Amino acid sequence: MKKLTKTLVTLMLIVLGIGSASAVTVDGDPSDWGPSGFLTGDWSNNATWVPNSGILFIVEDNYNPSSGKTPVGVHIRGSGSNYVFYNEPMVTHKDGYDVWEPWGGEAYDIEAMYFQQDDDNVYILVVTSLAPDGTGEQTPGDLRIDIDKSDFSGDGYRYEMGVKLGSYAYSATLDQFGIYDVSEWSEVYDYIPVNMPGVIEAGTKVDDAVGSYVACASCNSGSGIDQGQLIYVVELSIPKSALGLESGEFVNFGDITLTDRCTNDVINIPEFMTILIPIGIVLGIVFYYRRR
Repeated sequence: MKKLTKTLVTLMLIVLGIGSASAVTVDGDPSDWGPSGFLTGDWSNNATWVPNSGILFIVEDNYNPSSGKTPVGVHIRGSGSNYVFYNEPMVTHKDGYDVWEPWGGEAYDIEAMYFQQDDDNVYILVVTSLAPDGTGEQTPGDLRIDIDKSDFSGDGYRYEMGVKLGSYAYSATLDQFGIYDVSEWSEVYDYIPVNMPGVIEAGTKVDDAVGSYVACASCNSGSGIDQGQLIYVVELSIPKSALGLESGEFVNFGDITLTDRCTNDVINIPEFMTILIPIGIVLGIVFYYRRR
């Protein structure tokens, strides 16, 4: 029983991505997140998007294959090599009709997000078609963080913290890769209301993330483009202390999400993904030991 308990705990931590983060160098090079060919192979193949063991992820490149729209792309989510098809739902436009993301096409597509953590840091990798210096409707969104479920940013949104990703300074007080206790999220664009908010309007800086936001020349079979748009990789290391957490405290991937400034696309892993995958593995292990 002790052996079983130890095995269950170890695998739970691995699948949840805590205490097991692989070495991450924050330089915009995604090669340390996955095996050979990760993101550099053909983007139409699921395997190209699959990361190392213990890394939680979601991919929603181009349109959902169930949508009937073109171009379609890989839609999967999971942990390491354990993943399932992601049937991305339609969302409601502000004018009342339903649309498929990315609404507005490839220029607004956030293709994928990857997540892992160790005792002291959260590591994020984002693949996107939005340039770091984009402005107006093509401004990249800021990372939204909801650690304290009872707290709000002060303007009704549940994301009490955020990391500024774009390099364009809408406010002179906001720094790229700054971690902010947010007092106000922007409501400039609300094309998809359910995806709001997009960028930090005001807040108090508590720390800096180690960050990189660069074009990925090696992505998608080395073309560096997707449907005619340049591909960018955002890589972040966020100290848990800046999020008000102690060393070793757990961050759920569902606490972190991202949209663009115009709210045309949003990406996050629902909370249940970090529960269903471990439960399936645990049940499998229990069944195995019972048969023994």
